Amino acid sequence: MNFSNRNIVMKDRCYEGGYGKVYVRNLFGREDIPIAVKELYPSRNDEEAFQGEVINLIKLNNQRVVRFLGYEDSGQKRKIYMEWLEGKNLDFYLTSEARNLGIRSRVRILSKICKAIQAVHSEGILHRDLKSDNIFICENDGNEIKLIDFGLASCNKDIDEGKANYEGVNIETAPPESGGKIGILNIAGEVWTLGLLSLDILNSGKWGSAKAIREGGVKTIVWDDVVPKAIRKAVEKCLDNEPEQRYKNVRDFRLDIDEKTPTIDWRIEEEKEDLIIFEGSGAKLDGAIAQEKEFNERHRMYQLKIEGVRTGGKECKVTVSLYYKKYNSSDNFRKIKNATRDYVYNAGLIQKLIIMNVDKLEKELAS
Repeated sequence: MNFSNRNIVMKDRCYEGGYGKVYVRNLFGREDIPIAVKELYPSRNDEEAFQGEVINLIKLNNQRVVRFLGYEDSGQKRKIYMEWLEGKNLDFYLTSEARNLGIRSRVRILSKICKAIQAVHSEGILHRDLKSDNIFICENDGNEIKLIDFGLASCNKDIDEGKANYEGVNIETAPPESGGKIGILNIAGEVWTLGLLSLDILNSGKWGSAKAIREGGVKTIVWDDVVPKAIRKAVEKCLDNEPEQRYKNVRDFRLDIDEKTPTIDWRIEEEKEDLIIFEGSGAKLDGAIAQEKEFNERHRMYQLKIEGVRTGGKECKVTVSLYYKKYNSSDNFRKIKNATRDYVYNAGLIQKLIIMNVDKLEKELAS
């Protein structure tokens, strides 16, 4: 594609990063055809790295990877032209939507990201910079995700031959086997950084640090109550300090989390001294993410109230009750008849209850 200046009209949106700036332009001056231009800074004018990024983007023709349109190389200025995306990067999206995202929604985002990474790996390419800044949520496309920024990506052949670019690699998130000196060298290393990204997505609060995991293992992770144990174990397998103990590929990780996706989109609605209220939407389905149409047609809003949490100390007695209302209704929540039961509160109680589908949860509380 010819991207001469006469064909492109500059617009005002511009975003600057460590390697260059990305701005939007209108093709042929038409506002209905915006494109993104990534222009490298002169100080980062590495011809080999530029060519590598272009080649990798050409190979990656996938709906979950930002679409490559062309490039310009005048020697002095090097630019990459891509589709313009409307929405938010994942970091900002998770922050701005924190109150609305339950655990089911978070797992679904992670699953989509895994599919994007699978597509990259299937072409023999490692992204090598997986983080929430490099995942884009396309709000004008049903919140689909796009993997962006392949400035550090390398094909396996270049890594094997020692030609991979290590400048700018984030040592903070490097896997334990890197020794703090180099970046991602193989699938096992990419799986490690996917594990860190998973923690950012699944936890609404601070979970710890990569350094703590490298030094103390996965036992240092602070998990949200709503994250099911099976999904915790899957993420912790990604973060095993021994590379051979991690998932061999991203697909196996994705299949494990898809299978364990909760039926109800639970999130913590309120936490008081003596009360925890979980709220979420869902349907009476006991199955996979694939059944979204049925899920959307049949789901309700639910509340699970746990009262008396801190009254009597660590092993206190609590009362658990389940409420419901129609989805998006302005009505008050109604208590489900007989769906109330007393328990002795312990660390496993929340996990036991929130991973059940609604039918099983009602029966458990009524028993």
